[in-house]
Amino acid sequence: MTQKPRDQIWLFSGLFSSIFPRYRKGILTLEERLDDLLPDNETTTHFRIWNKWEKALEEIEGTMEEGGKLILIGHSNGVYAALSIAKRYKGNVALLASVDRTLRPCPDAGRNIRYLLDLRARLRRVRLGSDFVGTWELETLPRDVGHVEAMSNKRVHDRIVKRVSETLSN
Repeated sequence: MTQKPRDQIWLFSGLFSSIFPRYRKGILTLEERLDDLLPDNETTTHFRIWNKWEKALEEIEGTMEEGGKLILIGHSNGVYAALSIAKRYKGNVALLASVDRTLRPCPDAGRNIRYLLDLRARLRRVRLGSDFVGTWELETLPRDVGHVEAMSNKRVHDRIVKRVSETLSN
């Protein structure tokens, strides 16, 4: 019998990440850092393209253990996927990290998101729904960090890794 993961981390990237390595590099590097940080038997790290979020939600609902922590991380269009999952997910999202959201309209951050880390380069911040009761942290990145470079930026990776580590240890 396969044991279900207790905690799960899902990474969602934008539209061109499957086509151009330049778009994919940063999220794959972040995935490696998270894999190094977290024990395999407690955490599952997934890389998905933003438009497959419904399938990811099915997998999350089918594998999350009671008391497990769900962490969603999205870049560009991937923020749409993370917010869409959070909106439909029946449990709590321990952490949602957004890096330079693009798509409009995009779901608002709702009441089941406990911590929202919103890292904005040049595009849009996440909108908070009227029912949002979690903690929201907005950080605007330096002007020399562009949209594509945001997900490859060491500062962005450090912020996300630190917040994931804190979330998992609480």
